[in-house]
Amino acid sequence: MTLNGWQDRLLAHFKDLRATIHSQGTERPIFALEHGLTEEEFQDLVDELKRHINATGPAERHWLVWVVYAAEIGYTFAGDQYWQTFAAALPGWIRDDDRDFIKDSFLRFKKEFRAAEPSGAWAKNFTIICWPIANAILPKDLQRHLAGVLFEISHLFSPALLGDPLALGALIEAHSEWTNSRFRQFAQQHALLGRIASALLHSEFTSDLQLISPATLTRITQDLQREQRSRDWLRDAKQRAAYTISLNGLQSGSGDSALRTESPRVQQRPADSESRRQKAQFTIRKRREGLWALYVVLPNFGVLTQDKPQFQRVISTQRCFIAGGYKAFFPARDLLYGEPEVELRELPSPGVPFLKFDDSVAGLSEFMEQTCSLPAISTMLFRIRGDGTATSVASQTLKPGRQYLIVSTKELRSPGLQGSQLVSTTCKGLQALWLDVPEATTLLYREGLARLNLSIANGLEVRPVGFPATVWNGDGLSSWREDDPKLLCIKSDLDIDGLVLNLVGPIQQSPLNIEVPSHQPTFVDLGSLPVGSYLLHVIASVPKSTSLITGQLAIEITPAVGVPHTGDRGQGFTVLADPRLPTLEQLWSGQASLDIYGPEGELITCRLDFFSDPNGSRPAWHWVGAPIRLPEGNERWIEYLSKAKNSHAMSAAYDEAGSCKLTFRSVVLGEYSLHCEREFIPFRWRVKRNRGSYHLCLIQNDSTEALSAFRYAFDTPHKGQQLHIEKDSSVPVSNDGGLYEAVLDGNSTAMVLPPYQINSFADLNPRIPGIAIVNTAQDLLELIGAIKRWTEARFAGNVISTIRRDAVLAALEDAVVASVCGRAWQLIEDDILMSQRSLSALTNQIVPGSDRGFGRLVFETRHRLVEATPAETANLLLALSARVSYELSHMSAPAQEKAQQYMAVLLPLLKLHKGISEGLPLPSRECAEFALRNGILMRLIRFASFCKETLADLEPPAFAEVGGL
Repeated sequence: MTLNGWQDRLLAHFKDLRATIHSQGTERPIFALEHGLTEEEFQDLVDELKRHINATGPAERHWLVWVVYAAEIGYTFAGDQYWQTFAAALPGWIRDDDRDFIKDSFLRFKKEFRAAEPSGAWAKNFTIICWPIANAILPKDLQRHLAGVLFEISHLFSPALLGDPLALGALIEAHSEWTNSRFRQFAQQHALLGRIASALLHSEFTSDLQLISPATLTRITQDLQREQRSRDWLRDAKQRAAYTISLNGLQSGSGDSALRTESPRVQQRPADSESRRQKAQFTIRKRREGLWALYVVLPNFGVLTQDKPQFQRVISTQRCFIAGGYKAFFPARDLLYGEPEVELRELPSPGVPFLKFDDSVAGLSEFMEQTCSLPAISTMLFRIRGDGTATSVASQTLKPGRQYLIVSTKELRSPGLQGSQLVSTTCKGLQALWLDVPEATTLLYREGLARLNLSIANGLEVRPVGFPATVWNGDGLSSWREDDPKLLCIKSDLDIDGLVLNLVGPIQQSPLNIEVPSHQPTFVDLGSLPVGSYLLHVIASVPKSTSLITGQLAIEITPAVGVPHTGDRGQGFTVLADPRLPTLEQLWSGQASLDIYGPEGELITCRLDFFSDPNGSRPAWHWVGAPIRLPEGNERWIEYLSKAKNSHAMSAAYDEAGSCKLTFRSVVLGEYSLHCEREFIPFRWRVKRNRGSYHLCLIQNDSTEALSAFRYAFDTPHKGQQLHIEKDSSVPVSNDGGLYEAVLDGNSTAMVLPPYQINSFADLNPRIPGIAIVNTAQDLLELIGAIKRWTEARFAGNVISTIRRDAVLAALEDAVVASVCGRAWQLIEDDILMSQRSLSALTNQIVPGSDRGFGRLVFETRHRLVEATPAETANLLLALSARVSYELSHMSAPAQEKAQQYMAVLLPLLKLHKGISEGLPLPSRECAEFALRNGILMRLIRFASFCKETLADLEPPAFAEVGGL
């Protein structure tokens, strides 16, 4: 068939498809991948294109043929050079001149057939290739990521969510943090992604065209299921979706059973069981003999905020402050991993959230009130473990042969019982009584316990067995993941002849009666339980007696969070990466943090495999490092990687790589792998080393529009020199290195290159002349823009790039601080950071020449500044500066509102760090002028930064130290 014939056939096919979709009462978009061609027919079409392109260029009359071909290339696209792949089968294709023809063809396809249109930041950055990739529905290399996210969020499915593709797409993006950068970009298209996900989840019971044509959906599903793990994830997600829909009465049939028939039946949900999982709890740790410390164990916010992406964004980007805590704050993201503990030196106010963040969003305060407000504490009971820790006991029942601690805000007196004594705590206003309960207790002992409102247990024990529970505190609290086996052992020290089990939770069951052989343990399989909180009541009957023995077990069933992207379940060590799936650049530059936890002293090996493609199918080079001794924190990991980066071979491998795989392995503990792809951006620099010099070439992944290029030298990091781009997209590179930036339509990419040759140790650090203080808004904005540029720049493989970049950022920050706060202030800061002066030395420099009363007032606010949110910090600093600044003390209401807006921008910009985080708003000209005009306020901001980030001088010194320099 000729190209004219293929064009006519495709036109007829898409007209029929549009008419059929319209007849079904929906107006969903058409995708070019729904072309209806078999694999053999498509190959015939490509052969015709090849013959035609060899004779002439692409013809406008064949526009739909080119749309289908481009979409098929998009379907197989793996993030590596779309246009090179496009041209591989078409030797006559003129890439640079004909890319716009492809975009125009897709625009026509959209107009004539209401085809899919790309959206979001991805479409803005990739104005051409976004069209064929969006019309490819779900490219093969992204299918595994979608299956994994659907599996991870399946416990959040509801009938309303599954019926709203836009909401489903937004939820998928909110949980795509562990996926690669291409999927995260793709996930910004909520409507498109939600429609694809809906089609995959509903494929078992829909056969119409409302989502995606059945043949195309079958093709995608079959491709997705070629990989075992993706197949399992999608199967489980579809089962959960089918079960969710059947519960709502949308489909008849059996569906996936939520409970086994032999499981205990549920009557109702306990009012307090849900709060037990979601609220902070107390624990106690022994400091030394006779001294105990009180801790609050925070809930797992990574689990609690899965369906609250707006809260996750705050928790993952803002520091957290703890009222009454010995440790003043947690760094960003720490709350998303596990259940961190905080030592309390003072009890927070009851009913008030004791956690605060730098910034907030609507509803977060109420959420924190539910999860992190403590009740009014009178008396609490803790059971002491052998390791010196103590867990809270919900009941007031003690077990023989165990040790306990009673803590109270009221005065405690020794009851005179055997094995009891008063002990001290590190928490202000809290007293404690230590109890060592004997194996055999007398009536007198029991009466003494009764005066403390305590009693001795009656001998019934309920505990998990078999597959280990994720949580078991030994006193009635157990937790399993949703897919774990849930086995219990019930036994009693007394003769019993029957048990009644009543499981109270989210689903309906009836009590279960069990006959029990005397003195024999009874094993119970709880079966499959949905995510939620349960309370298992156990009632045992005693032969020839009317008395009953009772016990209960609080059970938490948690989602299988993290299963899609962690190591094997048998793995004996844990790797926490932040971000969870970093890019190759983030891993290399140290922007990604890596913490490895495992048995202390155990050794694991580290291997880096570099690949020339993003999906890791073409090995290029590998490196095996020295063994790592567990545990390994992020600082030690960065040191470890920095030593490896000194190798010229590894640096060259990094520069050429499209991705790498980082593998940690132990014969005893198992294996963990992390695949890091190079970030997919519209254009980037490619570095080559040859014949004693660097060679830089621009790789443009989308359009071929002309770019501008600039070089920033190490000794003048804020002054750019425009470069000439050669026809082959290369630029000249100085042997002295520097930062090279390419810019087009608001997008930019920058790379830091070290000098090609290092002759001495002194050459490691650039000789940066003192950058002059500026006094105009334009010059200040130039300095701040330079900090952002150097912070966001990528690196060539050599570790010297990092060293030199950090030196440049330090010089630029000093220049900004000296410009808005004064050179004398900046010099005092340097002394404090080198531990040569006390933090109190800054207070006299806030208003040079003033009396020491204002300095004392400022210094006394440091504790409030440590725990204040940004809004509270701004109000406090404005109130302080108004005492000594006429302009700020006489502001009108509109001017004060404007000042608060400027403070919101300046507070994060003037933090103590050598660089500005990506995504922070840069100040306007008016904001820069405000900063230069209000030196007192800027010095107060920097003082607040020292208080928050160095935690220096938290204990108040004598005032003589405050006054002297």
